[in-house]
Amino acid sequence: VHLREIIYCSPFVYIVLDYAPTSLEGLLRDRAIDRAEAARFARGLFEGLSACHAARIVHCDVKSANLLVDANGELRVADFGLSR
Repeated sequence: VHLREIIYCSPFVYIVLDYAPTSLEGLLRDRAIDRAEAARFARGLFEGLSACHAARIVHCDVKSANLLVDANGELRVADFGLSR
């Protein structure tokens, strides 16, 4: 998920990210996925975590609710609130 904008409106900070209509958790609740789709999601997860680790960031909260699925069906790693 790409950071698009940060808006400071004291005392609040708003973070604008890419829109993703569902999470992997929500998708799996709605329907089953086939092997090809599971493999594509796994690859997206591995690529996302690899990019994090290359930047010396550890996510620390990987779960299906924090894996967003965009309108193109691409997996996006989100929610870095516990990352280090």
